[in-house]
Amino acid sequence: NSDTLQSNDDDGMLVVIIQRHSTYQSGILSVNTTPRTTLSKQPNMACDQRQEETTMVGHDSDKNWAPAISTDMMFLRISNEEQKAKGGNAAVVRDGIGLNSLSGADMETSNVLIEEGILAGNLGDYERAYACIDASLKIKTNIYGAEAMNQDIARALSTMGFVLAAKGDIKGAINRYNEALTAKEGSSYTDLAATMTTIGMLHIKCGEYVNAELWLMKALDSKKNMRGSSPASIAKDLENLGDLKKICKKYKEAEDFYMQSAACYHNNINSVKVQKELSCLMSKLGLVAGAQGDYDLAQEHFESALNMKMDVYEENKENSSDLCNAMNSLGYIYAVRGHIREAIQVYEESINIQCNSAWDENFAKTLTSLGILYIEQHDLRSGQACLENALDVMREIDSERGTKGSFICVIMCNLNLCKNRLKQTKVH
Repeated sequence: NSDTLQSNDDDGMLVVIIQRHSTYQSGILSVNTTPRTTLSKQPNMACDQRQEETTMVGHDSDKNWAPAISTDMMFLRISNEEQKAKGGNAAVVRDGIGLNSLSGADMETSNVLIEEGILAGNLGDYERAYACIDASLKIKTNIYGAEAMNQDIARALSTMGFVLAAKGDIKGAINRYNEALTAKEGSSYTDLAATMTTIGMLHIKCGEYVNAELWLMKALDSKKNMRGSSPASIAKDLENLGDLKKICKKYKEAEDFYMQSAACYHNNINSVKVQKELSCLMSKLGLVAGAQGDYDLAQEHFESALNMKMDVYEENKENSSDLCNAMNSLGYIYAVRGHIREAIQVYEESINIQCNSAWDENFAKTLTSLGILYIEQHDLRSGQACLENALDVMREIDSERGTKGSFICVIMCNLNLCKNRLKQTKVH
């Protein structure tokens, strides 16, 4: 199941083969470090896995795990002004009462502890965050009673679940969210559905896909039962189920869910927000089409996604990684189909946009992809220049991290092979 772009070399020269396989993701070409090099997709969920802007500020753990977890966590956001205004109370809790002497503490103290926990979470201190929220929950339990279940208890349990997930205790987080769901009994369908979605996403993180589907379907049904619900209100739930099916490599089922999700936006197609959602769905449809080997349809979807994103980001292209990911996806499918010149053109445009923003690993991978394609066109000098630039970017990134990533080895391998080819060209 491979398309050989060039294979006239049996002596260790660069041979680039595009593999068609199920990890088809987001348009980054790279190669293994063996002498006979293979071009393969690097899994890169950043393509269109969007995490909403309602999670803890500064939360930087695995961003791929919960594209829809955030709706249950909206109360976690506290503005800087609120933090400053209430910082005095938090300081009283820290310095006066502390976390070990809570007898007689009142609801105000409990609420301040929650805020202190959120602030610690925003700073990435999840141990401190957990301690504060746990102390707050104990106070609330003392006030309401051991068996009490209400929205206040539910919020504390959800916050604790979020912190546990951030710490990597996914099982503990699931348990807390389940308790929060019980405490929310009688709440709105939307509120319940948000927690159900979160639980489903956490099961995905654990690789428990059957349980994940159960909870995501519960969330969808809850939304459908909501009085006055519109098709757009369930679009994200359908997309989540499509994501799950894609993870499970059930691409036809994923495609069906994505198409249902896209249809939900039909009445608001001129909205910028809807255009963003639709463009991401088109990218995902391109991914599942590519995974099924339908490269004509994949190209059609990727072109639609890119056209939509070009309209959405018309005045802000310089700051759009979303737009660059769409370009990379289209460039990749062009390369898979043997349209190397078209692929080069799209990758060059992606590079031009990324040059004006922060240089990250994705930029280095795009440069590497472009370098490989130049080499396939026998433009060895341009290929060498791209690979050397990619190497410089990755060295700077690795220096900041204090580690050496594996991708730098991929770049060096290709660069050495390119240089060897240049030497042989001079000899001949």
